[in-house]
Amino acid sequence: MYKVLVVDDEEIIRKSIIKKLNKMQIDFIWIKDASNIDSAYMLISEELPDIIICDIRIGNRFGFELITKISDQKIDSEIIIISGYSDFSYAKKSLSLNVNDYLLKPIDSDDLKLAIHRSISKIHLKRSNREYSEIATIVSESRNNWKILMESKNENTINHASDQKSKKQNSLYQSLSIYAPLVEEQLFLITIANSIENSRYWNRQKNSFLMKISEHEYHILFLVDQIQLSVNQERILVLAETIHQQLSKISSEAPTIGLGRSNLTHYNSMKDSRFMMKHKILFPEKRVITYDDIVMLKNSGKLEIVDTQQLTHLIRQSDIRRIIEFLEKIKKDLNDGGFGYGVYESVFQKLFSILGDSIQDSQYVSVLQTDQKVYEFNNVESLFDHIKMIFSKVVLEENLDFGTDYRQKRVFLFKAYIDDNFTNPLSLQDYCNKQNLNISYLSKEFKNLIGVNYQCYLLGLRIEKAKEYLQETDEKIGDISLLIGFQDQHHFSRTFKKLTGKSPRDFRNDALKKKRSPIIKPLH
Repeated sequence: MYKVLVVDDEEIIRKSIIKKLNKMQIDFIWIKDASNIDSAYMLISEELPDIIICDIRIGNRFGFELITKISDQKIDSEIIIISGYSDFSYAKKSLSLNVNDYLLKPIDSDDLKLAIHRSISKIHLKRSNREYSEIATIVSESRNNWKILMESKNENTINHASDQKSKKQNSLYQSLSIYAPLVEEQLFLITIANSIENSRYWNRQKNSFLMKISEHEYHILFLVDQIQLSVNQERILVLAETIHQQLSKISSEAPTIGLGRSNLTHYNSMKDSRFMMKHKILFPEKRVITYDDIVMLKNSGKLEIVDTQQLTHLIRQSDIRRIIEFLEKIKKDLNDGGFGYGVYESVFQKLFSILGDSIQDSQYVSVLQTDQKVYEFNNVESLFDHIKMIFSKVVLEENLDFGTDYRQKRVFLFKAYIDDNFTNPLSLQDYCNKQNLNISYLSKEFKNLIGVNYQCYLLGLRIEKAKEYLQETDEKIGDISLLIGFQDQHHFSRTFKKLTGKSPRDFRNDALKKKRSPIIKPLH
């Protein structure tokens, strides 16, 4: 049972978030809202909510002010930031304040649900594991053949235990690598132990070890008899399928399992299975990835598909359109070339290395290079969407340091003006008069640099905002048209259908029919 506070200065957004929360079938004690930082802090101090959903900008103040006050008072709430600003400095500051999630508006229902589930997992981890050992845990006395090794430094325990057995029997090592990002630790351990216990063969064996590698990654190491190698490999595959099925029931994001080849050493076996697991971005629908899946892929080779000189030139020219085209070509070349995860990872690192070398005073680039793992993305498309987003935002933010000419600066300033005021009546002529600019010239430069003309860009922003309101609120369509800058409902409806293929009413109805994602049941 959980207490949730929603903090946003827009009533329509607060109501829409509360409505989404009420549809989640989670046992909330209460859901309250606040429209400003002072009233929010008063509620937090009195009620101690478990989860706080806070806008990054509240009136003329920042949500970081509230988060800092909460932190100073040692109030142990999970924080979810919502923002209309896809600004890296905000995201970076959120991380430094231990914010649990950072969601961009318009808020997708599934994204909010995942953020809530992640917060709930952390809450339960705090509640149920205050005394939880970080070194090793025996799941139960009846499962004493399972040593749950919580840290890599316990690898020596594996060495000793497994090597003693390997001396007594003609055995090899085989490993499963499991990536389960949305399952809290204790629930994961119990699920794995139950899967083993329900397996007639592996439950009788005292040759299985579970090691935690990182926050979301685990290895199961087996000793397998060489005489019955193929039979035991099939048994491990069946067990892997069972584990996947059970973990999928308790997580809204399916896990991925890599099955390595048998090996003489436990280290090489685990390294092999982890490499299989990392190919999840290339096989997003595969539950268990094996050597047979990746054997034909090229996992090494020169990175000639990345032209360092050309990309550096485009970055320094702040040529967003051509940078995106450049990255799309790399994605196509990787796909057409039949490359494996190893090459994707090298390309990812090289792209950000080029970006970092081309930009001054951009510390977050090095942070991304260090912390971001390629295999954490769901597929290649989402990986490259992330890369394009990073490049676009960084280049736009840093363009003044690239020696960008005055013409481009004026376009960026005009674009920022549209981004901040698109829900209000806007006139290109009025803007040009105030800035002493030629309207034809600004229109031409805007299209050349941004890729679409001013009117299309403005309509795009308004329609995206309309989608948000249609999905998240019960506001009348006529009221929504006024909220996003249209003066006539019929004009809005025609424009919406022209750009989306659906009328506003049909779009809202389709959104309501969207299938719910699975719910994570809390561990009691």
